Amino acid sequence: MTIERRFSPYQRREINHLATDGVLAKDRPTDPRWTERRLAPLALETLERLEDITARVRKHGGINVEPMQLAALLLEKTTRQLSEAEAEKLVRPQRRASR
Repeated sequence: MTIERRFSPYQRREINHLATDGVLAKDRPTDPRWTERRLAPLALETLERLEDITARVRKHGGINVEPMQLAALLLEKTTRQLSEAEAEKLVRPQRRASR
């Protein structure tokens, strides 16, 4: 995926929502409600994907956001939407198919 790729209408709406809620701003792209700092392990591919997305947001959306800020926003949004059953499926070890 190239940085020049345009955003879909859904992606533009999401970016604009974050910008107008004050979560992302041109001068200080942080959420003032964020009071905790933690390290979050992630795969290299995930970090590269976050870097690609934030580069496009900066270029086409005019919003200054760093990859881990986007990760935090995605984590907060997903946490609000995730049911306990879905969370359990994510953390439950996958069983191997019997042969």
